[in-house]
Amino acid sequence: MTAGCTGAAVCALLQVVPPTIFFTVRLRQGAYSDEDISQRHQRNELYIFGFLTVVVGIAVLAVLDAPRIFIALLASAALINVLCWLVNLFWKISVHSASMGSCATLSTIFAPPFGAFMWLCAIVLSWARVRTRNHSPLQVVAGMALASLCVWGTLKIFGLI
Repeated sequence: MTAGCTGAAVCALLQVVPPTIFFTVRLRQGAYSDEDISQRHQRNELYIFGFLTVVVGIAVLAVLDAPRIFIALLASAALINVLCWLVNLFWKISVHSASMGSCATLSTIFAPPFGAFMWLCAIVLSWARVRTRNHSPLQVVAGMALASLCVWGTLKIFGLI
């Protein structure tokens, strides 16, 4: 398996599986008011758990000598996580929109035609978050903007753009 495939597999496994299991268990235990975790204070442990999985991911990738892009992406994810957590302490920011904003930004940087499509997807997802009354328009725009700046800035610091 190439270093790129290994890095991608590690990122996917560490960033998706443990948080999903953690969320599912805690939801079943009644730790959250609903599947959207509508009460901001209930999200704190998810932010901490998510941050820890990102830090573990960075460490594993470093040990595996994975390509720098993967370490940069996880560093960006750590920054997004911490900033969204800080914002969450006083205001509800859309992490769904932040996730799509980071994907759209990456796509725009590395595959511009696909990036345009991803921004369309980000807008549709954000509209859905507003339409379902999970967020205000400002909360989804803030999520996308925060993530875009973090991704772009991190890649710039790592010398990848």
